[in-house]
Amino acid sequence: MIGYLVNGAGRLSAALLLPLIALVLIGIGARLLGFNEVVSWPVSLPVIGSGVTANTLIELQSFLFGIMFLFAGASALRRGEHVMVDMLSGTFSDRTRAVIDSLAILFLMLPFLAVTGWASIGFVERSWFAAETSHSGSLTHIFLFKAAIPVGLFLLALETLSRLCGNIVFLVKGEPVRHD
Repeated sequence: MIGYLVNGAGRLSAALLLPLIALVLIGIGARLLGFNEVVSWPVSLPVIGSGVTANTLIELQSFLFGIMFLFAGASALRRGEHVMVDMLSGTFSDRTRAVIDSLAILFLMLPFLAVTGWASIGFVERSWFAAETSHSGSLTHIFLFKAAIPVGLFLLALETLSRLCGNIVFLVKGEPVRHD
C-alpha cells in the first residue's frame, strides 16, 4: 500500500514536468514579446482567477516545482536514488549500513519530519482560513498548493518508516526487504 502511494506520487511528480516546462517557455515568450497579460476571461476560475499574467506564470512555476520536489522525495527514497555518503557507506557491510541507516532514520529523519510536518499543518491551516491569494494577486487559492507540503512530508514519513521496518527485518532475519 505504501509503495502504491509513494510510486503514484512519484509518477505525479514526473507528470508535472511537462506542464512546468510549458509554463517556463510561455513565460519566456511572453516576456520577450512584451506581454504582461497573456490571456484573460470574464469569469474567475479557481487558482488562476480571471486571467494569466507573467506573474501568474512565474508563481505557477514555483508552486509546481515545489510540488514536484515534495512528491518526488518519497519516491526517490523508495528507489534508493536519494543522496547518501557513498564514499563511506560503500566500504561497510550490509548489516553495518542497515544499522547506520536505522540510526539516521531514528535520530535525524523522523525527528526532522515530525517537526516540519507539525509546523506545516499550522502553516497550511493559516493559509486555508485566510483564503490566501498571491501577493501580486495573480493566483487565488494558494492554500491548495500549500496543502501539498504536509502531504509530501507524510508520504516521505511513510516511506521512511517502511525503510526502517525493512532494515529491522534485515537485521533480525538476515534477508533484505525488496521495495518494488
